[in-house]
Amino acid sequence: MPHDSPPPYDQRPTAPPPQTGDPPLRTTDRLRPLSSVPPDQSGALPTPRDRRNDWLRSLPGVRGFAIVSPAGRPETAAGALDAMELQRQTYLAMLARRVGEELGLAQLAELEVEGPDGRLLLLRQDDGGTLHVLGSANLDPHAIRHGHGGER
Repeated sequence: MPHDSPPPYDQRPTAPPPQTGDPPLRTTDRLRPLSSVPPDQSGALPTPRDRRNDWLRSLPGVRGFAIVSPAGRPETAAGALDAMELQRQTYLAMLARRVGEELGLAQLAELEVEGPDGRLLLLRQDDGGTLHVLGSANLDPHAIRHGHGGER
């Protein structure tokens, strides 16, 4: 009497490994080049003017950014702010004002900022022009002082 042999490999989905320690920074899957941002509902690609692109890319520590339509991203925040990040709210508010003034954004903006230790901080601008921290990082407020580089 023949017996059933097991399949050569297990085809059942496996659970993800348990999370330990701080959650990883969620930046690489959220920030994409502008050319890869899908069109919004009107079919228009969200491409800001070259002058505005150049200004944002010229900020020391800004690695990349994307402009997306409000409907293009879920309104979820990843991670929590630690005490050091909470102390940097003045800096973040200043950067939000600069981004709002220079880019004149009516859409959401995401900024990927690199600190001196190489860790990342992901910021997102809401419709009111306020930047929110979506990922955690240890960003030295003097590394990018008032949107300009320079020695302390």
